[in-house]
Amino acid sequence: MAQSPFAEIPDPQTPPQRPAVITVFAILSIIGCALAILGMFISNDLFTQDLTVQPPSPPDWIKYAGGALAIVKLIGAIQMLKMQRLGFYLYAAGEAATAILGIISARIVLDLLSGFDIPGPVDLRTTLFISTGISLVLSVVFIGVYASQLKNMR
Repeated sequence: MAQSPFAEIPDPQTPPQRPAVITVFAILSIIGCALAILGMFISNDLFTQDLTVQPPSPPDWIKYAGGALAIVKLIGAIQMLKMQRLGFYLYAAGEAATAILGIISARIVLDLLSGFDIPGPVDLRTTLFISTGISLVLSVVFIGVYASQLKNMR
């Protein structure tokens, strides 16, 4: 018996099956966003209280901009859990803006702390360079993984 040519057309009312990779990466994204949002409410003094000379704090707008971008990425990750393409575009835009903000804030922190000798086994510039680099690599990996799954989203 010949099979109907319409047998392979998916029902638009049936949500597409969610691949495990989207579930895993979206949950990791949600956890990261939640931590970033909580970071808005943590004082910088918590990390510098043991120093004899208090370094200047970065501007508050960096913290609030990072929190706002984390909310955008959180909405995007939740939308991707629902298999909606809009979530990818929200997440990718938020992640790209977060990467740019990370580079800007690293530069500001270097300028603010240039006159301070902060003890530690690794130079501050090296630490900021490595942490910004790792953040950029992770951003590209997450966006790449989500982009590879766009064909499964509606």
